Amino acid sequence: MNFGNKTYTIERYFLGKNKRLENICRNNLSTTVSNLSKGRTDYGFQNYDMTTWNLFQEYADDFEELTTALSEMSKSYMKNHFNKEVSGKFYVSELWGIVTEPNGLATPHNHWPAIFTFVYYLSLPEKNPPLVFTDTSLKIYPREGELIFFPSWLKHEVPVNQTDEQRVCYAGNIYYEE
Repeated sequence: MNFGNKTYTIERYFLGKNKRLENICRNNLSTTVSNLSKGRTDYGFQNYDMTTWNLFQEYADDFEELTTALSEMSKSYMKNHFNKEVSGKFYVSELWGIVTEPNGLATPHNHWPAIFTFVYYLSLPEKNPPLVFTDTSLKIYPREGELIFFPSWLKHEVPVNQTDEQRVCYAGNIYYEE
């Protein structure tokens, strides 16, 4: 993907479906967080049911494999795309579950000041809307079990879910410390 006069790679990993993580998401939706999105887009999303931002800490054993893999993806990304070996640690700072209802959407946004962002898709409608990177014409149509990994400053959105089904995924941010 070209962004300005630089090229950024958006990586796709197939991790497979994880029914346990999907159930954790569905069973831990936060009424407080979810109510922010009902019928409004001023928070960047509409008709999203969400967990808390740090659900992965409460279920650390269930998320350990995923968070470890994300740290390794971050190191690999730095080496492969920025030609930089790092001695510090990449870590997941936020990881939240999202159940997108019919007519749900995410308006254009980025996740700055995080370094990397990811979305892990666990359950998708047959005609799921794409993940759209708004500064280009790139549209990614994810598959169930796929994780999309990209630099956090890239602006992205998700058009309206025009199906009668829910989409279940996790999204999160990765930071770096020396």
